[in-house]
Order: sequence, then structure tokens, then C-alpha cells
Amino acid sequence: MQTQRYDFHGLDVPIQTWGSSSETLVFLTGLGVHPQHYWRGINLLTDRFRVVIPDLSFRSHQKLPKSPGDYLNLVTEVSQRYAPGAVWVGHSFGALLALLHDGPAIACSPTIPAPVALPWMIGRAAHQQLREYFGLEGWYGCRFAAMVLTDYLRAAVTHPSIVFPVLKSLNQPSSTFQPRSHHAIVFQSIKDELHRPEEYATYFKTNPTGVRIIPVPEHHDWPINCPQHLMERVNFAFDELS
Repeated sequence: MQTQRYDFHGLDVPIQTWGSSSETLVFLTGLGVHPQHYWRGINLLTDRFRVVIPDLSFRSHQKLPKSPGDYLNLVTEVSQRYAPGAVWVGHSFGALLALLHDGPAIACSPTIPAPVALPWMIGRAAHQQLREYFGLEGWYGCRFAAMVLTDYLRAAVTHPSIVFPVLKSLNQPSSTFQPRSHHAIVFQSIKDELHRPEEYATYFKTNPTGVRIIPVPEHHDWPINCPQHLMERVNFAFDELS
């Protein structure tokens, strides 16, 4: 793995590059999540792909974009610089960004806009974290939950402006931030704690031609907790999009 630095209008962004294949992916993590939590799956993906990951984690930054649109502009610029024409692969908030991108996308358990009060959304996230913290998603899920909780709490207390504006921007009607990609595969978790099936159905009811939704049986964080599944599904989706 190599790390370079990219200056995005004064924001110093670490760019991790894994592998050296001619087939390239841009990988986008969950909101504020450090890339290290995905490294088990990324290592498997490097058997086939070169993987470019912008580190937009709360751990690495005191300042970050404040809206999905600003994040999208950042990732688009990074992609044009380090991986022009690459397929975007994202998890959670990163999956939403991949869908908002007008190129090919692989969206794993995407975060979606939904008019759900912030306390309820925090409650859903807490329920998800508790499942992992108590080992119901395996030993790695327990470790991940403890580390990401620390990162989120630290950011919420010391730099709340990098957490809450983005969360608030997602508390919108489902018609907000509609997918722009017309060539995408969505792996929708049927046990997702953050979004109800009816919320997904509402969001994707006007999904553009070319967006294929594939239900998968895991919970929201399967790309982190099930690295073998991440590798297998990304390989499958990449071949389908090619």
C-alpha cells in the first residue's frame, strides 16, 4: 500500500493505493470510517484490482465537506487525478456517493436520504453498533464497533461540524439525491439496521434504467465483517458492469 497526499481546496487528503493491476477501483468508505477497517477485503481485491481509497475519516481530519454534494465533488476530483474512468465501489455513505456519480457504480448497503428524525437515526445506528459490540457479527465486528464508536464520539465532541451537517442533509425526502449512475449494481442488505425496506423501496422506486438491486442476507456492515463476500460480490458486479 502506498499513500500520497492530495490538496482539495486546502483539505489535505491521504490517498491510499493498493495493488498494481490495470483494472482500477475507487473505494469509498462509510461516513467518517477509516480505510483500515476495510483492509481485509481490500487485500483480497488486490488479487485482481488496483484500489484507490481517499481517506476521509474522522480520525484523519478536523475539517471535512459538509454535504454529500461537496463530498461528491472531492471524490470526483480525486478519481480524475488518480483513477480516471474507474468503477466506484462504496459502502454505506460511500455507496450513496457511488450512486450519485454518473459512471459505473457498485453500492454496498447504501445510506439513503430518508425523512427520519435524527434521534431515531442515531438509535438505529446505536442498535447496529451494539450488535457488533456484543460479538453478533463476529470478532472483527466487535473490534470495529469499539474503534468506530471512539472515532465518532471524539469527532462529535471536538469537531461536530464534520459530523452533524452531513447527517442532517440526509434527513430529507427520498427524492433527494436520486441516483445519477445509469450503470450500477446495488447490494441491499435485507437485515440492514439503518434503513427499513420500505425506505429503500421509496428511494429506488424511480431508479434509472441500468440500476440493478441484489438483496443480500447480511447486516449493514457486511463489507467490513465479511471480506470474502466483499471480494466475491465486487468481482461479480465488476464483470456484470464491464
